[in-house]
Amino acid sequence: TFFFTGLRRSQLPGIRWKDLHLDEKYLLLRYETSKTLREWPVPLHDDLIQDLIYLEQRTRDVLGRAPLPDEQVFNGTLFNPRYEGSVLTPDHITRFFQDLTKELGTPISAHRLRHTMATHLAPTGQLKGLQDVLGHTNIKTTMGYIHPDVAQLGGLVSHLPSLRPIGRSC
Repeated sequence: TFFFTGLRRSQLPGIRWKDLHLDEKYLLLRYETSKTLREWPVPLHDDLIQDLIYLEQRTRDVLGRAPLPDEQVFNGTLFNPRYEGSVLTPDHITRFFQDLTKELGTPISAHRLRHTMATHLAPTGQLKGLQDVLGHTNIKTTMGYIHPDVAQLGGLVSHLPSLRPIGRSC
């Protein structure tokens, strides 16, 4: 979810079933969960839509009823007794990624996935759209999330013209 949406760790627990618009392929981030106190739509990748449909069915199975519009979508406490309480919190997310980091042996976090998403989408050239999806008010903030690798940079310099005279080599 973090990779496909670029959500902040603090935003995920605030998503309610009423915020999902799967037919229109977006979720509405409400101002209550927004760092910038505004609302905006976040487009949903087809793979994530399929996962959300599956999650809705699993939630229905656990609850024995359809989830209510105001209930959390990502309520890991329903599926994992290790999480204390009745709702998912940002601290649960932090603990999940800490455990995953230990298991994989490489650092991973919701925020790293936000940066990864930005880096993957930057080559499309749609930086204003990326800024909107991430919810940044300043494009400079968005630019700080983009970390091109050597292959991407190599592709960039390949667009430079050759300065060698035609028919000559060093």
